[in-house]
Amino acid sequence: MTILSGAMKPTDTTLSVGYGYIGSIESIRGDRAMNSNVLEISSYSLVPGIDEHQFVRAADDTMGILRRQRGFLARSIARAENGRWTEIVHWLDRDSARTASERLAANPDAAAFSALIDRPTFERGYYPVAYSG
Repeated sequence: MTILSGAMKPTDTTLSVGYGYIGSIESIRGDRAMNSNVLEISSYSLVPGIDEHQFVRAADDTMGILRRQRGFLARSIARAENGRWTEIVHWLDRDSARTASERLAANPDAAAFSALIDRPTFERGYYPVAYSG
């Protein structure tokens, strides 16, 4: 399995839990963390002929773009034994994810990464975080 991961650096208004961030400190109620974080989970295969190293380099090239998006928290990409890829992007909230998706669709640098994905195999969903620990 191959894993590529990138994360935002903590600030004084974020709370770190494990490797990620679950939201602002202001959202803490008692000893439970309340947040509106969203996971964007995509699954896909690569265009035939694209090798893993080329894909990982392209994914790394897009990290600067993602880090500049409001609400971006972290990103991980993993490859299953069958060659299918799963990408998990952590967002502060659904609006951040939606806005970033629109901006990335219009970004030529992000398009270079997207061009490596076999579009008919692409699936994506957005999932509110129920627990992070």
